[in-house]
Amino acid sequence: MLKLVRYIGLCALAASNLATAATVFVQYPDPGGPGITRHPTFATLPGPGFFAEADLLNGLFKARSESPDASFAYAGLQGFTFTNPLGNAPILLPAGALGVNITGLYTLDPPAIGGGSLDSAGGANIIGVLSVNDGSVGRVARGDHTIGTRWVNGAVLNTTNTTTPTTLNGGTVLFNKATLTDLDMTLLMPAMTIDPGETLEITFSLQTIQGANSAGVKSLADASNSAQLFFNLPAGVSLIDNAGGTLTWVKPVPLPGAFSLFGIALAGMAVRLRRATPHSDC
Repeated sequence: MLKLVRYIGLCALAASNLATAATVFVQYPDPGGPGITRHPTFATLPGPGFFAEADLLNGLFKARSESPDASFAYAGLQGFTFTNPLGNAPILLPAGALGVNITGLYTLDPPAIGGGSLDSAGGANIIGVLSVNDGSVGRVARGDHTIGTRWVNGAVLNTTNTTTPTTLNGGTVLFNKATLTDLDMTLLMPAMTIDPGETLEITFSLQTIQGANSAGVKSLADASNSAQLFFNLPAGVSLIDNAGGTLTWVKPVPLPGAFSLFGIALAGMAVRLRRATPHSDC
């Protein structure tokens, strides 16, 4: 469990050990199947036709699956919490302060042409799901991108390109780019208030899926340079527990002009002191 603190002025930050509630995971071939790897901060799992990696400190998650060996790959974060300690003021998070950006690449190619008629198809899918729960309200932003191609004798017969956003209690899904070869989508949480003593629990999963209806189809769903979590804290709010290392994706916003205003105040005091000091010819 990580704690947030609101402060006024310039304050030092305290660090503590990693919270046991934080777990990252990578998994293949399905959420209930074998091949799961868990670790408090970093997990990776490569294999024939797939790769998955989860990095808590950098907030970076990767997944890739490729025919004919692997249909699924997962990477994610479970039960990671932020708490506003008792005695603090409520913390107001603006809309879009917490979210994740996901990028991906696809490859769909027909099998080599032999003799006679050949009807084949391939498809690929990248899914991102971000959810936040404060104990009373669950918020969800889920983006599904699905592509597919059907070939007859090696020639494209038709293609599909579908984007499906699913949201709950203010979550937002932005498909910045969604083509047969590329994906760029952003999942965002709405404005939230963390009251004193309240905890936000964050869960995230990244999944790649691919499939083909005949041997020789090359089908690849690659999100191995993605997804990047971000949490931009309001001015005057920072972490006092930092997971045993720096969470690079949690970025405090400095108090506006804190240092420059402090310097201006000191300069003003010096001017006033000089004016108040009597001059002497000695």
